[in-house]
Amino acid sequence: MATGSLDIKEDLCNYLQVIDNNKFAIYGPLRNANYPGLFVRGIGKIGFPLSDRDAADLCRASHEVPFGKGSETFVDPTVRKTWELNPNQCELRNPAWPSTLREVVGKLAQELGVVDGASSIRAELHKLLLYEPSAFFDKHRDTVKAPGMFATLVIALPSEHMGGDVIVQLRDDEQTLRTQGLSDFGYSHLAWYADVNHSVSKVKSGHRLVLTYNLIRQTPESSRMASVLDDHKQNLDKVLAVWGKQDREIESHYDYVFEKMVYILEHEYTEANISLDHLKGKDQLRARYLSKACQDQGFCLFLAHFEYSQSGSIDEDEDDPNWANHLSGAEYHEFIDEIESNWKLLTIFQSDGKQIAEDIALEEEEILENADFTDMEPDDEECNGWAGNEGCTATHFYHRTCAVIVPRARRLDFLSEAENINVKEYVGTLLKDMQNDALSLASREELKKLCEMVIDAKKTPQKPRKESAEDPDSFGWRREKPDIKGLSRASDNELAFVARAALELDSPDLLEEVARVASRMLPVDLFQDLGKGFIERDISLWHNG
Repeated sequence: MATGSLDIKEDLCNYLQVIDNNKFAIYGPLRNANYPGLFVRGIGKIGFPLSDRDAADLCRASHEVPFGKGSETFVDPTVRKTWELNPNQCELRNPAWPSTLREVVGKLAQELGVVDGASSIRAELHKLLLYEPSAFFDKHRDTVKAPGMFATLVIALPSEHMGGDVIVQLRDDEQTLRTQGLSDFGYSHLAWYADVNHSVSKVKSGHRLVLTYNLIRQTPESSRMASVLDDHKQNLDKVLAVWGKQDREIESHYDYVFEKMVYILEHEYTEANISLDHLKGKDQLRARYLSKACQDQGFCLFLAHFEYSQSGSIDEDEDDPNWANHLSGAEYHEFIDEIESNWKLLTIFQSDGKQIAEDIALEEEEILENADFTDMEPDDEECNGWAGNEGCTATHFYHRTCAVIVPRARRLDFLSEAENINVKEYVGTLLKDMQNDALSLASREELKKLCEMVIDAKKTPQKPRKESAEDPDSFGWRREKPDIKGLSRASDNELAFVARAALELDSPDLLEEVARVASRMLPVDLFQDLGKGFIERDISLWHNG
């Protein structure tokens, strides 16, 4: 690989890493907090500092807190021992309390690096929690309880106690957030991003009483992009410009130029919150700079779920009657010998969160050097059992969220490597790009190539195959694997979007090909548009049956 490409990879990683906001959790006193006017149904007003009598009344009015495991919830005092009241059981009657809430939201927005500031955040009351002596909560991760939720806020109300520390952990970074001492006679606050693992240590004495809030991002787009055009942006512009120049000029040496690069993000995101607007902390800061640089330098920025898998042999005694139980245990096996490693993008999203493709294989060289899984516990393990002389093997899986940077001229090449492509989303993106004068010509050419690829994939010959061993007389149909593997699954509904694209491209040949390769009747609502297109272009499509 050329030295210039190595410099691009190293520089891009370094420039992104220096865009830094180390905080993923904060805590501290609220020195000027207003009394919330806490009123609990069935009890009345609760005074502060919390008295033993009011604490006992709160226990009687509360219920034990369950915890989530997968899609289910359980009450298990060996995992979580806490009392809770729902928002409909209590009121915060002091009209000055919202000003205290706005103050703490403004503080955490600044310290956690929320790009759009406090105005983009809504704090939604979730629970009132009471921790008695010996109460605790084992290590867990908060459930995303509402669309746009990105963090949790806890306000500790005045109540003397010992213990009850919150220990937060993001990868190898661990912090302890304390309410002990800060809330004996005053108020304190804690906040952390929703994907951060955390636990609550045992309360040794007294009572720990807290209000918990879901922090929800309510601004759909950044309103502060103009303020980020500084040295960070210029550095990213510079390295992308060099990459783009090499990509344009070294036409005969593609192997010397990166076709894509992958940058692992700090936080993890679900399909519900993976978008540029929902990124957190350092991720959002870096992605905002990167997104703007990509727009200006002719690159595309995708977000994706990333998987690194590592296979190797493990030490299991086949004569041990319990060896199979070891394979399904909570602990992961250590490899005796590593056999192979693989890198893959599982699901690929546009920066607005819309899924565009699935399953793209990666080369290790395409991953920036911030990805280090050394000494990290895998997210999952699969054991293959004994296979003759090969012994017992296992595969460890590591899952992360990443940003993927691709030269715009290579977007079709990149997506065509996918096992599955969302043709509708891709066509829609290109049609939108065609409205941009700067992108119009290149986007038209890319759209035409995409349409041709979809049609060619649909033309691929089919061969019969056995559907299942249980039904030997049953035949299905499979396609010979086309050059563009993800497009072989394009449905007739997706062909309808290709037909509409052909109309936008003024391409009668593409329109005719769509009609020829459709295996079923195209959607009825398409025929009016197609008819207009045929009339306008004087096309006689319906011939030879």
